[in-house]
Amino acid sequence: MTAQVQETIVIDGIPVALLTNPLDDFLERFLDGPRFESTSTALWRGYIGTWELTNSRFYLIELTGLLTTGLEASLETIFPGYPDQLR
Repeated sequence: MTAQVQETIVIDGIPVALLTNPLDDFLERFLDGPRFESTSTALWRGYIGTWELTNSRFYLIELTGLLTTGLEASLETIFPGYPDQLR
C-alpha cells in the first residue's frame, strides 16, 4: 500500500501535516458535482487541501487537483463564489 499525500493545516503560520481528509465527507454527502481524477497511487482522492486555523475557525484556503473532466480543480471551480477561502 502506498502512503497517501497528506493535506496541510496552517496553525500560527506554521504548516503541519493533517492526518485526515476533512473534505471527503462533504464531497460524499453534499456535493453532487465534480469528481476528482487520481493522478498517482499516492493520491487516490485526487486532490490536496490546505487548511488554516484562525481565531478558532477552520478554513479551507487552497485546493488543488485534477477533475475527471480534465480541468484543474481550485476553490473557485469546486465552490463558485469562494475563490479565497471556505469557512
